[in-house]
Amino acid sequence: MPSKSLKLTSRPAFARRIPDSSRVCVSTYLLDPSSDSRSGSLCILKAENGLELEKEISTSAGVFRFDFRKSSTVVAALTDGSLVVQQIEDPISSETTPVSSDMLLDLGLSDSSVLVTSDNKLVSS
Repeated sequence: MPSKSLKLTSRPAFARRIPDSSRVCVSTYLLDPSSDSRSGSLCILKAENGLELEKEISTSAGVFRFDFRKSSTVVAALTDGSLVVQQIEDPISSETTPVSSDMLLDLGLSDSSVLVTSDNKLVSS
């Protein structure tokens, strides 16, 4: 009987079906309390007959949220304040851009290539 659940090596944060596919992308993060740093990955799961880990792509920090630019390209908000544009198909490649000195919590993409992010910085008046 196919598995309907799967244990990942890091804490899952967000999941979304890959457009035009029967696969799922799951973002992860893992906090190292001794250094207060977060690592993470994008996990690609086959979801045809249950769940099976197809590949795990390490990122430079934890990943809370992501969106798809197209079915092979993920744009992700990282816990080190960077955005990463990650190719999830072979050849796998990534481009990282720092945008904040704080943790990015969410992002949104528009059809016009506008990207909006939020971070965890407190704003005081």
